[in-house]
Amino acid sequence: GATAVPVGATSRGANLFDLAAAGGFKSWFFSAQNRHFLNTAGGAPGAARIETLDEHREAYGREKDDYLVPLLREAATDSAGRKFIFVHQRVNHVPYNRNCAHVPEMAAALPPDALDVNVRRVALYDAGLKCWDRNVAKLVDAVAGRPGAVYVFITADHNELMGERGLW
Repeated sequence: GATAVPVGATSRGANLFDLAAAGGFKSWFFSAQNRHFLNTAGGAPGAARIETLDEHREAYGREKDDYLVPLLREAATDSAGRKFIFVHQRVNHVPYNRNCAHVPEMAAALPPDALDVNVRRVALYDAGLKCWDRNVAKLVDAVAGRPGAVYVFITADHNELMGERGLW
């Protein structure tokens, strides 16, 4: 088993990076969130490379989550045999309209400010999902040409927006 490592005032148990290391995988952690979120999740022990928003603020300001694509592509072409690459996006966090503002066709499809606040919120959420679909396609494309099996796991954070403030 993994040795517990202090995270703030608490200790953490084994996480995905411990399991990957035990399975002989080389690991990477790339996130559009800042390093604080990595630390609260137990860190990425043994990761060959950790890059967060803190190292890429300028690129994030220009490209939002798209700055993760070249990082993923570089890790995918590393000579390591077994790889575990963790990518954490921000795409569908409020306000959704900022996340694809750098993509002209996505920005042009955003709903007008004149809509009812809840109608606009749903429309912005839908636009955010389209933005997320676009970003996931770019990330998958970055690893799709890699020889051998490639497994992509997608989990929800709080993108589902079900019941927040009684909206649905």
